[in-house]
Amino acid sequence: MGGDINLLTMDGARGVQLFFMLSAFTLFHTHNRLHASERAASFFIRRFFRIAPMFYAIVALLAVFPLVPRQHVTDGHALALLTFTHGFFPSYIGSFMDVEWSLSHEMVFYAFVPLLFLAIRSLPVALVWIVGALLVGGYATDGLVAHPSLFASNVGFPFFWFPNQFAAFFFGIALYFTARKPIGREWGLPLLIVAVWFGWALHVGGDIYTFPRHQLWNVAFFALVLALHARPFGLLVNRATVHFGKVSYSVYLLHLPVLFSVEHFTMHQGMDRPVTAVVNLVLTTAIVWPLATLTYRAVELPGIELGKRIIARLFGRASTPRPQSEGLEPLSRESRSSQHS
Repeated sequence: MGGDINLLTMDGARGVQLFFMLSAFTLFHTHNRLHASERAASFFIRRFFRIAPMFYAIVALLAVFPLVPRQHVTDGHALALLTFTHGFFPSYIGSFMDVEWSLSHEMVFYAFVPLLFLAIRSLPVALVWIVGALLVGGYATDGLVAHPSLFASNVGFPFFWFPNQFAAFFFGIALYFTARKPIGREWGLPLLIVAVWFGWALHVGGDIYTFPRHQLWNVAFFALVLALHARPFGLLVNRATVHFGKVSYSVYLLHLPVLFSVEHFTMHQGMDRPVTAVVNLVLTTAIVWPLATLTYRAVELPGIELGKRIIARLFGRASTPRPQSEGLEPLSRESRSSQHS
């Protein structure tokens, strides 16, 4: 069934693995450039105010205007959302707006990042952590699946829970240490071909020897980002895509409410299914892009600045170390924007 619309949509959802990978990459990159002497408390405050304001805003919006089909929200569910602990509960992990599970995992990962900064200082060590994450996550997930009564309220929980997803973060850390090494521009095209081929093979072929499909996508994304690091192809790295990356967090939170609203309109237009899918994509993109730009400026940036002010109030304005290049010059535009990350 490779190539049909449903499978293409499912594979598009694997972009969450790319989000996790780039999150870890960016954290290690900015830490070693700008925040090497940062207190752990400052790190947690900075990350909370990067993620929470927009998340709380969209939760409040959907609580008033239920644009996404969801279950009834109990007090426990609301508390779990506000504390980013919903990823631990089968009934709560994705029952409010379908995408919030990944933000819970982000916050869990953040809790360990200061320790990971100390524990992972080279590519070989990062690769060991990848293997460990795959083994621990795989065995933990198999153990959970063997006890279906633990997730009877949500049969999809074993796929979405943290142990089955956290290897992507370690791929991102390994990507950071790989990108620090000199990579010639001539490697850009071969790496891009590998990424596209591997991704297409997954799309049409599925799993390899029962190895989880979403983990294999980590390999494709690893090659893709490394290719763009070696050679930023203009078709993929340009003003439009850089801007889209900047507002991608808002895009991620807004796209489903907008998509469901668009689908509610197009489903009554009598169009064929493929045409409807294209129209949904075009309309959703046309609405989400400017809306995400607005929320980035009105919600995300003020939240980031609030976090900075709180850190300055609590700990004073520590001087920022002079950034070092670390061999990451092709990512310089991204690294400048990552100071808002």
